[in-house]
This record gives sequence, structure tokens and C-alpha cells, in this order.
Amino acid sequence: MESEFLERITEIPELIGITKHRELNGLICYSENINTFLIQSLSWIYQNYFSKSIILFVPKMVTMESSIVCSLEELERYSPKKNEVIIFAYFELIIKDFNKRRLNTLIKNILKKNKVLIISYSSLKYIQLPFLESFDFYELPKKRDLSFILENSSLFDLIDPDQESYNANLDSFIEFIVQFKSEGKKVYMSLNLCPAKLIQLESLLKNENVSVSRKDSEESDVVINSCKTTEKLFLLGKYSVLIFAPPIFEEPVELVSFFKDLYNTNEYEVFIDSSKIKNITQNLKIICNDSMEKRPVIKDSVEFDSYNELKKALNHEDPTMASETYYLFQSPSDFLKLDLGNLTKKEYDLIRTFVKNKLSIKHDIDVKTCQLATPCSPKDRSKKLNSLSSKISSFDYRCDCTCEIFKDYTIGVVVWSDFFRNRKKINVLKNNVYIYQTTQGTWKYTSVI
Repeated sequence: MESEFLERITEIPELIGITKHRELNGLICYSENINTFLIQSLSWIYQNYFSKSIILFVPKMVTMESSIVCSLEELERYSPKKNEVIIFAYFELIIKDFNKRRLNTLIKNILKKNKVLIISYSSLKYIQLPFLESFDFYELPKKRDLSFILENSSLFDLIDPDQESYNANLDSFIEFIVQFKSEGKKVYMSLNLCPAKLIQLESLLKNENVSVSRKDSEESDVVINSCKTTEKLFLLGKYSVLIFAPPIFEEPVELVSFFKDLYNTNEYEVFIDSSKIKNITQNLKIICNDSMEKRPVIKDSVEFDSYNELKKALNHEDPTMASETYYLFQSPSDFLKLDLGNLTKKEYDLIRTFVKNKLSIKHDIDVKTCQLATPCSPKDRSKKLNSLSSKISSFDYRCDCTCEIFKDYTIGVVVWSDFFRNRKKINVLKNNVYIYQTTQGTWKYTSVI
């Protein structure tokens, strides 16, 4: 055992620095060149040298001995045992599509009994999860710098919403790829194009005697993947040229996940579609900001009976309206037969459909998502649907309109502004106040400090 320990420490001396943090509950170990040997070595040392029980969580695309593919469901099933060491490997790849609020709660519960070690490409300070505030940080040396690679990559033009411009770009792009073939260079490309355009590109390249594959393989001159495929897998083949026309990144963690293959030490030329450079640069600035930003405090007010009462209490010159309109509908006669204390799923759908049709036909308002509270809903359902704080914190409460059917069979309906019905992400500005109506017709404000 001693010889294996020395072998691992000799290969990665930083392992000593990481394991010195044994007394801390949480540690983020980050570097742009983390790898499976580092992760397996840490697991081995904790298990064999410190006699700790290890739980190793990995993303779907990674296979390691004695590891668990991490999902929210798996974390919810996991019951922490005292003095275990919980390791999350390639953390950005794990959390990309997670509900951050739920993840925060689960990891906080694990921290109560155990040490948590996060292995990540970056410090993660930009993701603003509250549990990270109690963590220590340990930076490993890096051999590759993602910011440098992306900012110094060569540009090409392909993606364009105008079909004529796209066709012209495509002709040049084909010549571009054929040149690489003539130089004996293997090319991997990940393109944010619809299936029809990917098939067209593949056909045009084959007409130029370029061998093309959809699978990560060194047998072909060119491998073409959709961006969704790139996000799900690590590259196995060796390439001379990597070409990316990525999607728009809504969050920095999506960029890290997409460009994960640039972190290895292979030598290659990197080309980026020029239309995406601005978005990439914006996300890189956030990732490289190594300070933990103070999270905004978002707080709902009490309810006010009228707009004038709210304005008087607020004393704010220019608050922003979060709701567009409020309606109070009378239920149709058929609804009077419903048992509001025990509604079925079908009856829930019936009420929502009535509200959507009423808004569309009478008020010319198209609504796709409609969330409903009823007398038989869970106790806090109405409160959360009428909370702008909840909407900002979690996409689960965002919708085009919120409605509530009351015991007297009237239905209060709030139609939200475009900004607050967004299901992806809401970036509210600090020191702002937002006012809105509730399903009861009362008024509230939410302050962001």
C-alpha cells in the first residue's frame, strides 16, 4: 500500500495539499486539467490511507470504478452516514441541468454529517449556490487555459438566420474543410444546426470525397456532431482541428460543460463561429471572476388592498410592474357542481382550459402556461404562486398566468409580464422594487437588495 501511495503522490504532488483539509466539511478542488487519475487517486487515498468510507458521484458521461452516476433522484435516495467522504467529480457536468435550489438543500443536508469534496474545472463561485459559502478552495496548477484557448481561437462564418447568407457561408465552409483534408488533418465539428442542414453538409462534403462520420472515430476525415451530442460525451478520438458553432449559453456552467474537451492537453487548432464570440466572452468573464459575489436578498412584502396603499407604503419613485393585468372571472354554471375540496386532475385541467380560453377569446391574450391554486391545493400553493420571490428563485413557479379558484367559485387571474414568465433564467437587478397583483386582487411588492 505504501508503494502505491508514493506512486500516486509522485504523479500528483498536490494530492498532499488536498488531503490536508481533512478537518473541513467542504472543499472545492479545481483546475482546468482535472482528470480521472486525480479523482481515483483521491478516492484511493481517503479509502486506503485514511480508512474512510467513500461515495463517488460522477456525471453520466464518465465511467469510474465504484462510482455512482449523480442525479437529483440519486441524491435524494442517498442517506448520509457519519464520517463518509462524499466526492463529486466533474461538478459542472453534473449540475448543468439540475434544479439549483433543490441541489443546494441536498448538499447542505450531506454536509451536516460528512466531508464533501468537489472536483471541478473552475472555482464555481459564479454559480452562487449558498452552500458554497462555507467551503474552502484549493486550486491545482493548470496546463491548459480555457479562456486563452477560446479568446485566441480562429473564427469562421457559418451560422446566419438569412438563408442566402448561410448558403454563401456554407460554400466557403466546405472549401475550408476540404483544405484540412488535403493537409491530412482530422477534423471534429460540433454545429448548432437542424438535422436537415447537418445532413446537407454531410452530403456536400462526401461530394468532395471527404469521408464523414457521425460517430467519434479516427477512421473518417471528419466527424460531425450536433451540439446536444457534444454536451453528452467526452471525445475519444485524436483530432488536429476542433470546430465549434455552439448554441447561446444561458449560464456560464453550460459553456464549461460544452467546451470540456478543450481542457485536455492534446494539441489542436480551434475554430469558433464568429456569431457566438460575444456570448462566449461574456460567460468567460463571469467564470474567471474569482470573487464570491454577495447574493441578492429577494423579499416579498405584505399584501395591500389597493395600489394607492402600496405606493404610499413603498414611497418609491419608479417601481417596475411585474404583472400586466388582473381579472376576476365568474365560473360557468358547470363548475358549480365541482367539489372544490377534492378536485381531480381532469377537473384541474378543465379550470385551466376555461381561463386560457377566456383570456384568448375575450381579452386577446394568448397563454401557454397557466398555474392553478384551489381550495384543495397544498397549504402553501397559493402563497408560492403569488410570490415574486418564488418566481425569481425557481422556474417551477414561472408561468404566463397564475389563477386561483376560490370557495365562492370566482377565479382570480394574474397575467405576468414577459420578463417574469421566462422559464430559463431571470436576472434581476439589485436595488430594484417590483410591484404586482395577486390572485386575490390585492397588491404586493418584491424588493431586491
